[in-house]
Amino acid sequence: MGTVSRREYQRLELATAARKVVEVAMPVKPGEQVVITADTSSDERVVWATAQAAYAREATPSVIWYETLPNPCMSPPPPVALALKAADVWIEFAAAYTLYSDAHREAVAAGCRYFCLPAMDVDMMVRTIGQVNYAVLEKMAAALYELSHQAQEMRITSPAGTDLVVQ
Repeated sequence: MGTVSRREYQRLELATAARKVVEVAMPVKPGEQVVITADTSSDERVVWATAQAAYAREATPSVIWYETLPNPCMSPPPPVALALKAADVWIEFAAAYTLYSDAHREAVAAGCRYFCLPAMDVDMMVRTIGQVNYAVLEKMAAALYELSHQAQEMRITSPAGTDLVVQ
């Protein structure tokens, strides 16, 4: 519709989604060090909304930007990797995400909690986080967990042709 790139696009809905990120999806506690990483392909609106939400939780957000890496799963620049090891929480918005990189492994080994939201834009964040009823989602996840542990075989099929069998 030509409004997605506008700075004010779904600004209020984005604030709610960012709040859910730091309160529900990746609960941030007061006093925690929150590092938010983004590359030059990231949507700055989601980055700053998340930093504001973390700050409102009385955490200390640090936003670090760096160039978009050529491929996912590569370590970010060394100064970024060092900052991640000192973080309590790391929220990643980089399009070329660093999951499975040495920097990721070292940060998690140092006790950092990691939330990977690669290339998340405003529309994605509003729909997949802000508009999700987490209480219902957690109830469904618990039910699926119980069913999967009681079953010898699970099958997932769809009208589109998916036929997945897990034994």
